[in-house]
Amino acid sequence: MKPLSRLRLLALLTLVTGACSDVPTGTAGPDPDARTSATSTSTATITGFGFLPPTVKNPAPVPGTFDATRKPTVRVVCTAPSGPSCPTVATFAMGPGSDGIRVDAADESYAVLWRVPSSLAIGGGTYRLEVLDGAQIIGRADLLVARTTQDANRITAPGVAVVAGKPILIKFRITSMAGGALSGPSDAPAADVVPDSQSAVRREDFAQGHPILVGIDVSFNTVMLRLAPTATVGETNAMLAQVGASLIGGARGVAERAPALLVLRFPTTTHAALAERIAQLRGYAIVLGVSPDVLQQTEALPRSGELPIPEDWTWELPSTGPGGGNWGLEVARVPQMWHFNGIVSREGVSTRTGVWEIDTGPGHNDLPTAEWLPSTYGDYDDHPTAVASILGATHNNGGMDGVSPFVQLVTGTHGLSDASDAMPLSLTATVLDTWVNSGLRVVNTSWGLDYLKGKPASTAPEITAIADEHGRVISDVLFALELLGRRLPIFVASAGNYSKDGVLNPSQYAGAMKNASLVHGVAAILTIEALAQQPGGAIVRSSFSSVGGALSAPGAGVLVATYSNGYAFASGTSFAAPFVTGIVSYLYSLYPALPAPTTSSNPVRELLQANSVAVALGTAPRVDAFATALDADRVMGGTRALRGLLDIDDGTQDGNTRVNLANGAEDLGGVMGGNGRIDMQDFRRWRDWLLQAENPAGLSLDGRADHPKRDLNGDGLVKTPAEENVFARGDFNGDGIISPNDRAVMPASLARANLTDLEVMQRLFDDPLYTSQELPALVRSADLHIATDLCTLGVGERLRIRVVQTAGAYTKEVIAPAGDARVVLTVPVTDRSEYVVELAKIAQDGTVLDAKDSKVELAIGSDRLVRTDCVSFRITTELLPRGKIGVPYSAQMAAINNTGPITWSNPNATLPAGLTINARTGLISGTPTDATSRSVSIMAESEGESTFRSYGIRIDPALTIISSGLPATDSGAVYYERLRVIGASAAPTWSIVSGALPNGISLSSIGELTGKSTQIGTFTFTVQASAGGEVATRVLSIIVRPPTFTVTVQIRMVNFFSGTVAKVTSDPLGLTRLDTGGVCEYSSSRDFGLLVLCRVSQRRGSTAVFKLETLSIFRWFDATGRCSTGTTCNVLFDDPDPLVKSRNLSLDLNL
Repeated sequence: MKPLSRLRLLALLTLVTGACSDVPTGTAGPDPDARTSATSTSTATITGFGFLPPTVKNPAPVPGTFDATRKPTVRVVCTAPSGPSCPTVATFAMGPGSDGIRVDAADESYAVLWRVPSSLAIGGGTYRLEVLDGAQIIGRADLLVARTTQDANRITAPGVAVVAGKPILIKFRITSMAGGALSGPSDAPAADVVPDSQSAVRREDFAQGHPILVGIDVSFNTVMLRLAPTATVGETNAMLAQVGASLIGGARGVAERAPALLVLRFPTTTHAALAERIAQLRGYAIVLGVSPDVLQQTEALPRSGELPIPEDWTWELPSTGPGGGNWGLEVARVPQMWHFNGIVSREGVSTRTGVWEIDTGPGHNDLPTAEWLPSTYGDYDDHPTAVASILGATHNNGGMDGVSPFVQLVTGTHGLSDASDAMPLSLTATVLDTWVNSGLRVVNTSWGLDYLKGKPASTAPEITAIADEHGRVISDVLFALELLGRRLPIFVASAGNYSKDGVLNPSQYAGAMKNASLVHGVAAILTIEALAQQPGGAIVRSSFSSVGGALSAPGAGVLVATYSNGYAFASGTSFAAPFVTGIVSYLYSLYPALPAPTTSSNPVRELLQANSVAVALGTAPRVDAFATALDADRVMGGTRALRGLLDIDDGTQDGNTRVNLANGAEDLGGVMGGNGRIDMQDFRRWRDWLLQAENPAGLSLDGRADHPKRDLNGDGLVKTPAEENVFARGDFNGDGIISPNDRAVMPASLARANLTDLEVMQRLFDDPLYTSQELPALVRSADLHIATDLCTLGVGERLRIRVVQTAGAYTKEVIAPAGDARVVLTVPVTDRSEYVVELAKIAQDGTVLDAKDSKVELAIGSDRLVRTDCVSFRITTELLPRGKIGVPYSAQMAAINNTGPITWSNPNATLPAGLTINARTGLISGTPTDATSRSVSIMAESEGESTFRSYGIRIDPALTIISSGLPATDSGAVYYERLRVIGASAAPTWSIVSGALPNGISLSSIGELTGKSTQIGTFTFTVQASAGGEVATRVLSIIVRPPTFTVTVQIRMVNFFSGTVAKVTSDPLGLTRLDTGGVCEYSSSRDFGLLVLCRVSQRRGSTAVFKLETLSIFRWFDATGRCSTGTTCNVLFDDPDPLVKSRNLSLDLNL
């Protein structure tokens, strides 16, 4: 098989140019990457650099003292080189001419006039302005080329705006540390003023022969000192003067919180002499730690000979045996991770990914163009190219694939000028901020140092102490950058190649970066062990790999690109690290919002480790690209990865159209589109791929055999089903193949369930016509493409499609979506199956108005177009209007799809009396004579065809007043009554046409009788209602009665004794009426009693109504029943309101 690359290239092509970076590139004004040059023409160390107006509009302050002794060079270079070096557009050196750089000590600036060529390309991102001190870039800014001055003035992006064809004054300032001391008030915090200055180290400052670090190049005059965050400028400078040290580099700290780093040089020439100075420094309270500088090396073993092509680059499932040069991608499940390329292309970004190297590079036709960070000298070498090719090769040369097709490669080299392939640790520590400040999300570091040289760590405490101090240097610098608000990238570090002859080397003593992570707990650094593939295919830790890392990845016998545009097989943890770097870069492309690490936390590391695969006891778990990418959904609380995995349709209604069924043309569009949903389009494409891979008997997939949409694995070729089903795109569970039954354990985002490919799809499946439960029965199926364009629907009508298997039980019924000219239905098929397709027009209530059937025969995987109308001769009139007795009626019937003249009839003669239908015209007319509401049937006949339709028809009566006996009322009582009619075509208007209403009561125009009568008697009158030209009258009467008064007397028992009236002691007693003709009374015993006199004034039905006249109350003392006063105590109740018909009277007797 050819390399798996087509999908990856497509993903790259669909990524929008110019919108792929997740952070801005290029800087202007004060350059955070300004560094000291080892070949500077001045002895003072550079502390700051910044462009000045008019080069930039708003410069930031440049710390330090202006240094007029430098000999800078200014150059303009392109930023899109075709090879490893970037052509120079213009170069300027110090000199007196018009193109020479001049220094103005009074203005504290350097300046040169550049006449911008008119040939420069308009826009940004093509050219860069650089200022060098010797060979070292100390300042840079992107050039933004405009056509006119007005255009340049409107530019707000960071960089230097220039106008093509016009001159610009390039002006800048350089500051330094004269005398090697810190600048600032003596009581100022030293940590805040230590300059971020690249260590000015030299190869001649290092030698072997150190008494402790045997076999290692150790500096005899340079140390790294961690300065307490409480130290002041005065204390620090005094210390430097006392020990005779020069400050040649450093990294800023944070006062009171994070140590600063000082790189100091002494005039010593031996390790012993430097050891004395180190001992002297350790006596200062402001010194947290001090250690000699050391040289680090790349961590790669000798590679194979040069190969002109990527030999043995074929794709095999790991389960089938050992792989070729790309075995590492296969084992790490990178091809399965590429299934997310589509979603990354549509919704993700390219990720700024750093390759931090000792040597210059990378360069190869398979590699994307790299952005270069300010760098020290480094020799051109294969190592950076090899690392970058594993990370992000793009198969442009017909060669190899890297892990991520979405890397935005950023490279920088920090070696020594003698091409010794070495990087001083002090240089590493003092350029960390360059990598942190460059907007990178992940940085690959494939270099280190074998501190132990085969000794057990437990027997070498002096060695491990130095290594731990070196790790603390890295840890402190990163911590300070974090406190300064910088976003840290993830640093991926190779574990080291220092295990040998069965003696395992611990990674924490294989380099300062590893030590910072594994000893000092810096979470932002990941240490990666190397894995090897044994002849039988088993995966084990490489025999050379140092141990104790966070993860492991393939690193032995992997194919890499070389600087000379060739290929080679290489081994080393240097080549394991970029596998992880590429996966991390891909994760940030898939989910740009994944959290960045800190020195104490790293969610991406936890994500990687949570989805890693156990290898063997004592070996770090193996990275799993597919599971990690899919499980990112869990970390981010979304479904982007799963949706991207499953969204495979080609954008057509079918989901995988290879042939246009309407015209037979080949469909090559939408090779891998996706409509954003997981629906039947996605299922049909997956099913087609599955059927192609399984190739069952009777398979009938349309389209030519080598149709591009039959390329299941994206290698650009269509081969045998077995060959296509290796890392096929429809593999959703990550086992490498498409299968209906094979299961694989999914990551935590899918609850670690053991799922088939189809069960994974069911997790997000959402289709308007099918449920996820229907899918298993449709794995062996065919597609019916039902055209609906011949079906014309009336108002309120819907189109129902029903497919019925003639020799089976399967039935599918759907309502066609509005506006769709075609509906695709998938139905199960065994060998060959016959189906009946029915298109029916239905009313809103589901009534079938018309229908037509078609029979089709289907084979497995086939696509059939069904195109027919769905209506025959039918009546189209929807409703019959209402009629009214005595009013002429008219309703015109209509029909469609008749083949000749129409004859109309009312078969059962159900039309209302007075109405008929014209047999020729279909007009229903006449004058109704009876009120009715009924169902009528109308039939239309034409050339032997007939159609019926039922209607409801209503004939309303003429206008009639239906109010009759009006309710009686009492004089003075409120009266209300609403008069009513039937048969009104509009709201009637009411009036009195004869007679009179009682005084106080009136009739409104809307038929309301209201008021209070002040008369007594019977009143007769005639009312009239008018509506829609009709008039109705009716004689009505109202009876008004005289007022009555009902009193309910509530009587309380009163006790009499000792001549004193007692309080009420009992509940109210009822009043008993002794007769209905007049008087009612109540009496009691001698000791207590009440007498109530009542008189009946009127009786209404069975209710007795009393009119209270007198209430006499007697006090009893003796048997005679005489009142003690000799008189009757009378209470006369005089009604204050005769219109109130009832009243409750409560007597409180306290005589």
